[in-house]
Amino acid sequence: MLPSRRLLLLATSAIPLAFLSLIVPWLAFVWGASIGVIALALGLDFLLASRLPELGVSRRPVPTLSLGRSICVEIEVHNPGPYGLKGWIRDDAPAAFEGTGTIVPVRVKPEGRAVATYHLRGLARGRHSFGPVYLRFLSPLGLLLVERALGTGQEVRVFPDLQSLQRHQLLARTIRFSEPGTKSLRFRGPGTDFESLRQYVYGDDYRRVDWKASAKHGKLICRQLEVERNHEILIAIDTGRLMGSRVEGITKLDHAINAALALAGVSIENSDRVGVLLFSDRVKAFLGPTKARGQLKSILEMLFDAQTEMTETNFARAFAYLGERQKKRALVIVLSDVADRETSVGMISGVLQQARRHLFLFVALRDPFLRQVVLGRPQEANAAFVHAIVYDLERDRQEVLQALRTGGVHTLDLEPKEVAAPLIARYLEIRGRNLL
Repeated sequence: MLPSRRLLLLATSAIPLAFLSLIVPWLAFVWGASIGVIALALGLDFLLASRLPELGVSRRPVPTLSLGRSICVEIEVHNPGPYGLKGWIRDDAPAAFEGTGTIVPVRVKPEGRAVATYHLRGLARGRHSFGPVYLRFLSPLGLLLVERALGTGQEVRVFPDLQSLQRHQLLARTIRFSEPGTKSLRFRGPGTDFESLRQYVYGDDYRRVDWKASAKHGKLICRQLEVERNHEILIAIDTGRLMGSRVEGITKLDHAINAALALAGVSIENSDRVGVLLFSDRVKAFLGPTKARGQLKSILEMLFDAQTEMTETNFARAFAYLGERQKKRALVIVLSDVADRETSVGMISGVLQQARRHLFLFVALRDPFLRQVVLGRPQEANAAFVHAIVYDLERDRQEVLQALRTGGVHTLDLEPKEVAAPLIARYLEIRGRNLL
């Protein structure tokens, strides 16, 4: 137990009496009586506080956490005693959350219940643990502060941005993409799957005439074709050191995973088979493309705790593994970044080698800071030196992407926060043109 502010004020108020008793002797009896009253009240308060019944504190189940989204945490306090409770609560929330250490005031009536609330924002995916709830409250007479650690720990999981995933799934169902960077696409192209029959219109390709149906109806009938479904989509996500830099508080890997989940949701809605490959200097996890029910949930479970590593990415090893596991032609979407020409040689050769069998889309998550430096005008010598270095890096980066394009690889060069919408639009374009 600790002394409260009320006790300190009472003790402080007795100090002037002690000094005045040096001048007026009879005030010493008043000072002594006041000290006695305070001591008596303190002893009584200590006795009452020590006999208080055990408080009940429970943290209500924490809802599903999405990266970067705020949630409301509720802590219920049950006071079975005959005295009202006034105090403060501090929850031992995970250190990786924004809002950790928040102190929440609480008041509970005698034999009553109250709920204290505060907000948390998850800044790191994966598994995290809450500790006990620390409760500090005033004793019945308000002279002491009683501290107790109550409740038990609780494990929570922070998933990628699920709201973005649900939003893109809904957009896929309505086949209308209106977010910045996306556009509605008509699935032009020859198509390979039969959809319906319709009457011949002047200008239609004669190869689409269904002669058997035409003979039956006595007029020319054409086959209406649609773009083939059931494509194989494989999303390869780099977890090496280049993906560990932070943009707006979260890493490039977090942005990549959010975009990958959004793309997976849209692809599954379009009846495609989706798989995921996680790699850095080695292959960390692989989930083959399939149409099994619950595939999106399996992808989510695979990605929610993926973390970056301070290692150089070995693209050659990852794509060699891909060549062994993925025999059927697929659209391989690589979410990564590129640095200079020298360190990207292995990546270029690995991609171009597998591009003979698969269709590749390389998505480079650029650092917005580097682009700002290149576009800026240095005013000092040091700034000019930094500008020259960044300019060389940006030039090498563009040369790497051009080398991929020359080899027939589709590329996107995007800022991490804007990846999802253009990526889905390019996927729909590739699918609509029946490039697979």
